[in-house]
Amino acid sequence: ANPGPLNVILLDSLNTPLQVQKIVTQALLAFLRTMPPGTRVAVLNLTYHLSILQGFTTDRDLLKAAILSKKNFPQLSPVEDAGQDLSHAEDSPCVEAEHMASRGQYTLVAIRQLARYLSGLPGRKNLIWFSGSFPLSAGCPGAASQTGIYDLTAEMHSAIDLLARAHVAIDAIDPRALDNQAPGTSSHQPIEDLTLGMMAEQTGGTLTYASNDLAGAVHSAIESGSNFYTLTYTPTN
Repeated sequence: ANPGPLNVILLDSLNTPLQVQKIVTQALLAFLRTMPPGTRVAVLNLTYHLSILQGFTTDRDLLKAAILSKKNFPQLSPVEDAGQDLSHAEDSPCVEAEHMASRGQYTLVAIRQLARYLSGLPGRKNLIWFSGSFPLSAGCPGAASQTGIYDLTAEMHSAIDLLARAHVAIDAIDPRALDNQAPGTSSHQPIEDLTLGMMAEQTGGTLTYASNDLAGAVHSAIESGSNFYTLTYTPTN
């Protein structure tokens, strides 16, 4: 029998607000209670590097333990300096741009690493990515030169190419839900969702960004991934 695709749940602490991370944890526990038997799932966490909380398994108890482990404890993004002085209004946009650039670079490095790891596993893989995402570019308003300006578009396309070669589809879920004014959201959210949507579309996956049913979004991602097939061809000579 076809065991179905491999499913990787990526919990993105680097790009997801602290309070929203707690909501994601509860949503995943709800998903596990109704997870179809035989579903193969791994759980990873992203801070400034990737961590494997649980390798591929069909055991709900092991997955629950990984989601509730201390390694997955909600935390502030590691690139945010809680002690940094942003009292000077003219400096804060530049500092924010630097933070976004760091988050974007760490994220794309991790995605490329994950693509290379999954390329060694046969069949289709679903990357179910809980993330607040990141804008592809940002700058420091009023800068006299290109200093402080970054653009990660080329790096994003490189990561997408690696995912495609590894037969990985991104099913991205922005857990900040419906209210753009809710705690933990930002003025960059529409741009960030465009970035997630682009990566999902170009890998054959989907983007969920306006739903409070996060557990249902995971079910939908796994179900849709099970309906895809990988075609191969072996030359007769």
